[in-house]
Amino acid sequence: MKDRKKTKVVQLQHPTGGSSDRTLKKNIEPLENALQKVRALQPVTWHGGVHVVQLERPTGGASDMTLKQDVAPIDNALHKVLALRPVTWQWKQPQENEPALQSGFIAQEVEQIFPDMVQDGTWRDGSIRKHLDVRDMMPYLVEAVKEQQVQIDLLENRIKKLAK
Repeated sequence: MKDRKKTKVVQLQHPTGGSSDRTLKKNIEPLENALQKVRALQPVTWHGGVHVVQLERPTGGASDMTLKQDVAPIDNALHKVLALRPVTWQWKQPQENEPALQSGFIAQEVEQIFPDMVQDGTWRDGSIRKHLDVRDMMPYLVEAVKEQQVQIDLLENRIKKLAK
């Protein structure tokens, strides 16, 4: 696998998703009751603000097998996903017309678990900040659910045997 930090060029501008850099956030707290909070969300339309991400790879993610080599299954996904810390936060310098409360991850924390998912990018003030593309987490989340389902199935079988 190529080192994405060398092949991915990212330019970031706040507010619509930009950076996961801890230094740009305030009031960071663990995300509790996530499902309940997601259900309460209303669709948001952005009025102003610019978010620019330029990637060398297609943003849609070409997935054709003929484009890939060294394909290998993902192991221990559940362990890695459980190590992630979803949080809510507020931007230190919020932009007009953006929700006060944001949710996601801290790039520096994710980098400890998934180093290839975090890249350095240029922020709107010219500084270099951490950027996280959460779409890269999807295969790990799917595999973690599958691993968890195996555990559930084993426990259900044990319960059935004990109930006999």
